[in-house]
Amino acid sequence: MKAITITLSQGKRTEFSYIDKLMRQRCHKYQGFSSISMSNGKKFKNFSQFIDAAVRDGKVQKQGQELFLVELDKLAA
Repeated sequence: MKAITITLSQGKRTEFSYIDKLMRQRCHKYQGFSSISMSNGKKFKNFSQFIDAAVRDGKVQKQGQELFLVELDKLAA
């Protein structure tokens, strides 16, 4: 998720609300979680459900309301 990388480079916390706001600013196709479809064509019910799918896919880790890229964690280890 590019928004997480940008947020980290700005020295800001990767909280759900900030990531959502940044995604709305940077990606004109993203108009909130409901603008994203699951692989089965259904829409997400909320932003947390979208994030949970990214966690299940192994793309991000979630700690409370903050998100972390899995790749960055692997590079730091």
